[in-house]
Amino acid sequence: MGSVFLRLFIYFYCILFFCINLVFCRFFSKMDLKPNHTIYINNLNEKTKKEELKKALYAIFSQFGQIIDILAFKTLKMRGQAHVIFKEISSATNALRAMQGFPFYDKPMRIQFAREDSDVIAKAKGTFVERPKKHSGSRVGEKKKKVGQTRDTKKARADKNGNTGNGIAEKANPPNKILFCTNLPEETTDQMLSLLFNPFPGLKDIRRIPNRPDIAFVEFDTEGHATAARDALNNFKITPTHKIIPDCREATDCWKCKKIVSCLKENFFCPMCSTIQPIEGDNYFKQLGIQPSFNIDINILKRNFLKLQAKVHPDKFVQCSPEEKDISEICSRYLNDAYQTLTQPIRRAKYLLQLKGQTTSGFFWTLRFCISTCYLLFIIEQTTKDGSFLVEMMEQNELADGLQSENDILKMLSDVNEKIDVLSSLFQQYFESEDYIRAKNILLKMTFYYRLKTNLSQKLTLV
Repeated sequence: MGSVFLRLFIYFYCILFFCINLVFCRFFSKMDLKPNHTIYINNLNEKTKKEELKKALYAIFSQFGQIIDILAFKTLKMRGQAHVIFKEISSATNALRAMQGFPFYDKPMRIQFAREDSDVIAKAKGTFVERPKKHSGSRVGEKKKKVGQTRDTKKARADKNGNTGNGIAEKANPPNKILFCTNLPEETTDQMLSLLFNPFPGLKDIRRIPNRPDIAFVEFDTEGHATAARDALNNFKITPTHKIIPDCREATDCWKCKKIVSCLKENFFCPMCSTIQPIEGDNYFKQLGIQPSFNIDINILKRNFLKLQAKVHPDKFVQCSPEEKDISEICSRYLNDAYQTLTQPIRRAKYLLQLKGQTTSGFFWTLRFCISTCYLLFIIEQTTKDGSFLVEMMEQNELADGLQSENDILKMLSDVNEKIDVLSSLFQQYFESEDYIRAKNILLKMTFYYRLKTNLSQKLTLV
């Protein structure tokens, strides 16, 4: 009897050991995958449309490095899965560590390295091997025939239900209970988004992406509630210069690979094929990555300028196609003009007014004309509506002409700098309050004092 129990115990122990060993082998087989350019993601929401999924994945993973391609499929077997191919292995490694388990469209992502290099990486390494075709000619023909029959059936159903071409538009932007919001300003907080979306019924959750303040996922309990919020807040301005874009409808195509890169396009480059792109729009602030304001951080402006200029400089495109060379020259000149405009206070102020549709050329011609013709009284009507500034200009010029000693010039230069600081604060105040008439009057005064400052600095070198 005892030997029977002993045999049963040994039998049970062997089965248990085999099961534990099988589990550990599967676990460590995943852990032993070597770092790769490609990460494999599963447990994704199967209801998310392919294009929407790719845009959202690009938005949250582009922070880790340049993405070469994102692979997602419509087939039933491959739904809920995707491959993200990075240019650098370090980018893929950082993405895996940071985003493992991140709740994405209501499901935590499971991420691991791909088992082998993607075709793009393999071709670059020279290790690409053509895979054998899975279907014979007859099977492919049967498949095409089946697809044709399916299309005819769908078309017949559509005709029966009275549907028209509007069904295509609905497919392009399908309803979803989770809104993918982009183009948010950097200063956006969770509290701001809560105040914005709370008035709409059915709000469940608002999720932000680490290191990506410009995007957010807003979840509702039903697709109807999400659609109502999207229709009401699409292109809503959180700040005067930022609009919410919940579905990235402002799509643009890359001129080379012809893929839609939409509002997720990196500055000057296509995220899919990394080809340099023509300039879109003429907002210097946006292209250089700073907020439209008179008071800006010059160090940040310079850093962003040098970073972009290093990418688009024509020297980087010597071996490229003529089209890419031409685009790089245009982009480089554009960045130089933008940087020179925004670093100089007077040009920056004029540019801000121009963005608001305010013309300044006539006013500055008036100022130059008045200075060169003994301050004609016409400036009184165009600037301050009184003669106090006219008298002040004359006195300051006479005082500057009479200075001889270095100390006197330095003292007046200090006074002029203080005056410029006061006028700069006033311009910022009037511009933000949209009082553009007063802002232009202050700008004229600033122009005079900056010229006076230049004259004093030149005079100081001659003493």
